[in-house]
Amino acid sequence: MRMRVVVSLLWPLARAVDWLPVALAVPAGLALVSLVSPGKDLDPVNASLVLRAVALLMASAGGFALVDAMGRSTGALPVPRWARQWARTGMVLAALAAGWGAMIAVAVARSPDGVRLPVGGLSLEAAVCALTGLAAAGLAV
Repeated sequence: MRMRVVVSLLWPLARAVDWLPVALAVPAGLALVSLVSPGKDLDPVNASLVLRAVALLMASAGGFALVDAMGRSTGALPVPRWARQWARTGMVLAALAAGWGAMIAVAVARSPDGVRLPVGGLSLEAAVCALTGLAAAGLAV
């Protein structure tokens, strides 16, 4: 029963989320990955540093999605606050994962032939950054 209500709240919650920080962080990260050493192959060390910085940028932007300006007035909803926060968390994690995937694709496309980026390790670091930022924002709000 509650899951059905949470699913029906996804669209209103998506409209209530402040997407501006994520909408600015993802293109900024793509620009950083694209513009490092323009016209040349991307050095793996530079790629790792830029991707780590972009992961921090995106993780800090994701925390803004958990701020609920209507939190006090939605207390009478049949869905508890934790379910609404988890729905917000899932939506912003999906957006951040899509942005991260695009940045990894650009970095891999720009790396020289025969050079492999540590995509798995960098993605794990980005996930830890995002989840830590969201956990801290969840405690703060």
